[in-house]
Amino acid sequence: MNRLIYKYACPGCQRFSLFQRLSGCEEQLLIVSTTVLLKIMMLAQNFIYSFTQRLPMKQKNPAQQERLTRLLSELIKNSRKSERDLAKIMDTSQPTVNRLRKSLEEQAILQYTLIPNFAYIGYDIIAFMFVRSKDPMTVAWRDEGRKFAMEQPNVLFASTGQGMESTGMMISVHKDYADFTKFHQDFRREWGKHLAENKTFLISVKGDITVKPFSFDYLAECMEKELESPTS
Repeated sequence: MNRLIYKYACPGCQRFSLFQRLSGCEEQLLIVSTTVLLKIMMLAQNFIYSFTQRLPMKQKNPAQQERLTRLLSELIKNSRKSERDLAKIMDTSQPTVNRLRKSLEEQAILQYTLIPNFAYIGYDIIAFMFVRSKDPMTVAWRDEGRKFAMEQPNVLFASTGQGMESTGMMISVHKDYADFTKFHQDFRREWGKHLAENKTFLISVKGDITVKPFSFDYLAECMEKELESPTS
């Protein structure tokens, strides 16, 4: 790998001398003008600034991070709250809420949405499918899988992973068991050649017992508890 070795830099000089050591080759002297070096330094500075602007929220100062977390937890519980109401809850100004919200939308909020009543919109089955591939995943295999999942509007989530002797999983919703059976048959016909095993876990929205309803409110509660008792 090429390696640049700084030889000397004279403040009064208009040129810098650098040695470039090439593997198995003799050292070559490179003369780089001050203007070129300054441009390189400016590009590096711009890159560093751009990178730091995209750091996770945890890199912000504690007070700023706390306000972002509080606002995010309020939006998780109810994203329809007005900025006026949010400002009252957080004891701050509307412009501050607006600024914080834009920051969250850039790095923490993937989408504003709602959780529907599946039975109300005609879906009774929620299916969890766990699969184990025959061979290690290739780029082509991954792209083919992504294409299949994106073309199925009833597939809510799909990912690779580990556990239960599986290498991937998928969550889908279906009108009834017959609808799921057709989907499963189509899936096996198209993907059976790639899979060593696939297992399913079905939930009937109308018939099975819901121990704890699905909600992101619980996540907001966890975030608020962490703010109240921060770990060192």
